Amino acid sequence: MVAKKTNPEINYKDLKETIKIESVKKMVYVVITAWYPLNKAQQVNEIYNKQIQEMGSSGFIKSTPMWIKPCKTGMKTVTYNEIEEGKLEEAITWLLRFMGPFGVVDGYGYDFDLMASQQELIAATQQQQE
Repeated sequence: MVAKKTNPEINYKDLKETIKIESVKKMVYVVITAWYPLNKAQQVNEIYNKQIQEMGSSGFIKSTPMWIKPCKTGMKTVTYNEIEEGKLEEAITWLLRFMGPFGVVDGYGYDFDLMASQQELIAATQQQQE
């Protein structure tokens, strides 16, 4: 299985329309899962360190430590990002800018998953049904 190359040009509007996040108002989590070939680990680390130096912290995203493990395609990383209330659009824009440079790595791919608490999703579902 070859890792897909994710398009770093995804914009917030497309993402918002795809996952209907406008009804989730409070705490939202963006989970980023990335994968890349083992022989690209040094290049990925260099890009990551450069992004950390250049972009620093957003101030409205609280990230857990990055989790990493070997997988079928090489390496897999998972990061959980807690987004400050009311800052989702800004956070997604920031995260997409952070992830963009990884697109030059052959075999690198990543997915964004938006998650919320069970209570928040129930409330959002009820709002959509009204």
